[in-house]
Amino acid sequence: MLYQLTTQEVLDQFKTSPAGLDNGVVASLQREFGTNVLQETRQKSKLFIFFTQFTDVMIIILMGAAAISFLVGEHTDGIVILAIILGNAAIGYFQEYNAEKSIRMLQEMAAQYALVLRAGNPVKIEAGQLVPGDIILLEAGDIIPADARLIEVHSFKTDEASLTGESHSVEKKIAALPGQNLVPGDQHNMTFKGTTVTNGSAKAVVTTTGMNTEIGKIAGLLEAPKQKTPLQKRLAVFSKQLAIIVIVICIIVFGIGLWRGEPAFAMFLTALSLAVAALPEALPAVITIALARGARRMAKQNALVRKLPAVETLGSVTYICSDKTGTLTQNSMTVEKLQAAPGKEELLDHAMILNNEVRFSEDGLLGDSTETALVDHALEKGLTKEAADMKFPLLTKLPFDSERMRMSTLHQEGNKWVLFTKGAPIKMVEILSGKYKEDIPGWLDQNRGWAAEGLRVLFFAYK
Repeated sequence: MLYQLTTQEVLDQFKTSPAGLDNGVVASLQREFGTNVLQETRQKSKLFIFFTQFTDVMIIILMGAAAISFLVGEHTDGIVILAIILGNAAIGYFQEYNAEKSIRMLQEMAAQYALVLRAGNPVKIEAGQLVPGDIILLEAGDIIPADARLIEVHSFKTDEASLTGESHSVEKKIAALPGQNLVPGDQHNMTFKGTTVTNGSAKAVVTTTGMNTEIGKIAGLLEAPKQKTPLQKRLAVFSKQLAIIVIVICIIVFGIGLWRGEPAFAMFLTALSLAVAALPEALPAVITIALARGARRMAKQNALVRKLPAVETLGSVTYICSDKTGTLTQNSMTVEKLQAAPGKEELLDHAMILNNEVRFSEDGLLGDSTETALVDHALEKGLTKEAADMKFPLLTKLPFDSERMRMSTLHQEGNKWVLFTKGAPIKMVEILSGKYKEDIPGWLDQNRGWAAEGLRVLFFAYK
């Protein structure tokens, strides 16, 4: 596994160096590995999607029933049956068309350009031209263009919510990792195509491209051969059995009529009319309406149903094992509750906008979702980053780490220094001065209460 190798072993395996590939070998590697794009299967036309709605066995039987109705002069019945068929087709068409749009959106989740080192020189190229062995340069705000093994990092963090479902930024390292078959979320020395850099900068060697990347595998699953749902299988069996029974009954009725001396043509029309009457024309409409209501209810909860029969399949599920953060939730955070010490509200706003790794860009705030929520709150209060920097110029910064479980920034205020710190409540209370010791139990009780409500709680302090 690549995450088990040292940086030098990875470079040796891909026959590259920290200076990047030579231009002479890139062309041969592109021929060997192909382009770094998510393969697009031939897009289904609107007409194709529409006509596939008429391939179900029951629909085919109903089309035959409509034809028979017109043949025997029952035009009203024929029109009603056709209306049912077209209604089913319209609902299925819009559902599948929207699903195709969602697949195309997934395929667009990739960087358009990449900054690479070629023979020691930084070059900006189309992301599709990357090959295994390329050295890519990454910084905050970049969309990672390919799966890669990190060989150099500087306070480097990425948002992997699109891949793993986790909303918090992942701190990356370059050290080799032990263990077998680690999932992507645990491979902290790897970066993955389609994820976003939230902080710092890094240098990495491309390991896989295109459909071989982790996000490419997800796209491949979406293009896997379609399988019938349990409902579709049961309806197909029922439709075939019903067709056989109706045909047998019609043959019997036709034979009895001939045996009794009835005109053959009259008995033929009678048998056809009996066949139409025996078919449950309303069954597809009832099923479609029931499934459409289920799909509509799911849509209100932001769940996209690709095929209507999938609603029935989901209804049969007993347990769903899923990650919560960023999967069942929205991967966005806001400040819901805030409590400042008396008279310290303005100071807290300054701490929220200064004590973080957030970057301001034309596209908005870049960084950890928790920190961007804090900065957003301070901005909504009317404080600007420029004003905060002017009042408290930054001197130095101690990034968050798993041992301290807090982040600190040191600022100048006139002729004195001010230290802002934020972090996990249990760690923050350990560094408080003695005069606040009696308040700690109450603060921790409030922390437990807010945590029980599903809130992420942080403590701020200053000195």
